[in-house]
Amino acid sequence: MILFAQCREMLSDIGYTHTRYRAWGDATASHNTVVIDGESQASGSVSAPTDGALRWFDCRYPRVQSVSADGGRGYSGKTAVYRRTLFTIDAGEDRWYVVDVFEVEGGRIHDYFLHGDADAQSTVRTGLKMEALATLLPDGIEWKPPQNENDYRPFRAPWYAYGFLHNLRRRTRRRARLWQSTSPGCGSRCSRRRGAVSSWRESVDPACR
Repeated sequence: MILFAQCREMLSDIGYTHTRYRAWGDATASHNTVVIDGESQASGSVSAPTDGALRWFDCRYPRVQSVSADGGRGYSGKTAVYRRTLFTIDAGEDRWYVVDVFEVEGGRIHDYFLHGDADAQSTVRTGLKMEALATLLPDGIEWKPPQNENDYRPFRAPWYAYGFLHNLRRRTRRRARLWQSTSPGCGSRCSRRRGAVSSWRESVDPACR
């Protein structure tokens, strides 16, 4: 998901760069989506495609449009459900907002990532009380930054992409955890839930500051 509003990309995707951050750009965690058990989605091939499938696209109504897609082939063998439904809603006075419904069944740890504007300096702020955190890497994982764009193979290792996240702060609440951080190029937010089944219903209002 990419959100373009007010003449800029508010929820960004840095793409597959020809820099030493290619390992980050290739990783699922660098996109606005859900990561399962710290693993990136499968790359896919002609014989084993991993692209998504459109469930519906509905633009019949001027004030509410929706699109839904299934992405289970990206985590084939791990998930029974991996789907996203997006709504754009006209709130009047030239103001729109987005509702993101993401459903996952399968795996044990589900991380929902959102990344901010990568073209202009931005920060992630919250009114919640947060505490500093050194890293999101599990114990026992040694992380080294890539040296150039060809040094991207490690991103396939589970959890490797999480080493790119810094300036971490967290809040824990029951089964869910919330992190804010700085990732290459922008500020980021991650919401973690544990268990085989998770769902998010997030609203994004571009008019908020």
